[in-house]
Order: sequence, then structure tokens, then C-alpha cells
Amino acid sequence: MSIDLNGLLRAEIAKMEEISALPEWREQEQAWAEYWDHLQELPEDVRPLAGYECCRRAQTVGTSGFHGFGRSEDVPFSFCGWADYEYRPGRSTQGVGFRINRACFGGRDAELYYTDDDMFCKPDSSEGVPDWIMTMAEQIRACSSGLADVRLAEEREEKDFLFRGRWHSPALVRSFRFRLDPKQIRETVLLGGKAVETDRLGGYVFVLPRAGEFFCELGEIVDGKRVPLHIDDFCMK
Repeated sequence: MSIDLNGLLRAEIAKMEEISALPEWREQEQAWAEYWDHLQELPEDVRPLAGYECCRRAQTVGTSGFHGFGRSEDVPFSFCGWADYEYRPGRSTQGVGFRINRACFGGRDAELYYTDDDMFCKPDSSEGVPDWIMTMAEQIRACSSGLADVRLAEEREEKDFLFRGRWHSPALVRSFRFRLDPKQIRETVLLGGKAVETDRLGGYVFVLPRAGEFFCELGEIVDGKRVPLHIDDFCMK
């Protein structure tokens, strides 16, 4: 007997809406934790679609340097290791690797993004794009797997806006935007000083070439607006 995946997904979304409507955040937190356990019991074809819908309502979170591999890979973005870039024999600079699950986007040509709080500036700023941001774009293209059309975008948030679930002052928000392309999948990426075969990670890996202390957000651009799906923070010295 075939499974009505669309009907099943609609039923799961209804459950998520019920959780989102709970009046107390502690109730929501507990309900989401229970839902993630339930997610593993769904048919394989619907899990990544349900994982995406979960993250639209309650983003996956990494915090304070504690970044495990997560309770589920059926989410759009998940930490997959400390990525090496500017590699030279015997020495490399480490950033962050994020696994991207393409199945979460239901076959559509999704426009994805990365941004962090160091990429913001005053909304009326006339300064050009800093060199370090342009260098990051080049390194993302060179070190990531399965990414295409990597480019810098700018948008002015004239009113207080949400970033990582919190309100921030008006700003010029810069982000790296990109799409997924199987033709750009590399055989390996460098994680923790080792060449890791990308097929172990689903092929698509976003390499973030930076260190330091920063808050960041990854998600999808829908109708020209950011839809955050994963939020994180790092303290890398």
C-alpha cells in the first residue's frame, strides 16, 4: 500500500502548528524535544521535509562552542566538523563545516544564505565591502562542496529586525547567498586535517572560512526574505 506523503506531511505540519501555539516557552521546548524523537519514526521520504518544516518554526541551534552532530540529520543544516582552508602541508587554518541536506528542500532550486553579526554595519554606511568579506566569498567557493552561484547580497533593514530570534537595531545586512548544484560536488573536503569523502556527508558541505567570536544564521531566501533554519555561535581562538 502506497503512503500519501503529502497528506502525512500536512498532518505533521498541523502537529507543529499546535506546538508553536503553546502559550509557555517551556511547554514548547518540551513538546519540540518530544517531536524530534517522533520525527525518527516517520517514513524516510517524509523525514527531511518534516525536518525542514520543524526548523522554520524552531531552528536547530548550536551554542557556546558545544557542537555535536545533532539528534537528526533530517534537517537543512548541521555542524559536521572543523573545516580546513588555506591548507598548506603541515599547516592549515580552521573554520567550520556545515552539512546541507538537499532533500529538505523538496526538489526545488532553493536560494540559501549565511550571515553573521560581523557582517552588519550601519544602514546609512557609505563604506565599501571590506576585503575580508570578499576573501571569505572566494574561500567559500574554493573549499565548499556542491555550491554554485556564491555571491554577496546586501539588504537594508530599516526597522528593528530579527536575527537569531532576537531583535536588532536597523542595519545594512550582508549575506552570502548560494544554490546547490550536484555538478559542483567535490570528492572530498578537509575536516580536522583529513580529507573526508563528501558522499559520507550527502555531497553538500558549506565551509565557513573564519574564526573568532561571532553569532551566525543559515537559512533560505523565500520571496526575497530570510527564513532562518539554523542559528549558531562560536568562540574560536
